[in-house]
Amino acid sequence: MVRKIKAKLVLRLRSEGLTGRQIAAQGMWLFTIEGVARV
Repeated sequence: MVRKIKAKLVLRLRSEGLTGRQIAAQGMWLFTIEGVARV
């Protein structure tokens, strides 16, 4: 099953200074977070 990526949330949290691992702790896959941050 495909999960919807919350790209806006990831980008906002990254701009606030959170690391990928800190964002992943909130229930997202680290692979997805790195993919969004790369774009």
